[in-house]
Amino acid sequence: MNWGEPWYAGFRESQTEYRMKNQAYFQRNLMPGMLGWFSMRANTPVEDIEWMLARSAAFDAGYAFVTGDRQLESQPDFFV
Repeated sequence: MNWGEPWYAGFRESQTEYRMKNQAYFQRNLMPGMLGWFSMRANTPVEDIEWMLARSAAFDAGYAFVTGDRQLESQPDFFV
């Protein structure tokens, strides 16, 4: 199943409802849960990362997390 990766918005706005509804499909078909790919940007707040981790735990589903050195260096809150 592939729904494309809508990186036009933050974690909470990019087809979130659709991604969560897919988890029932995966479970019915004995497939591991997958929430999709998420891209961290320079303006991604720490709270959104925590939100994604909570969804992953709640649905017992993985997700791909795309980032780079530049994005991480722009987030001083990550290195407290």
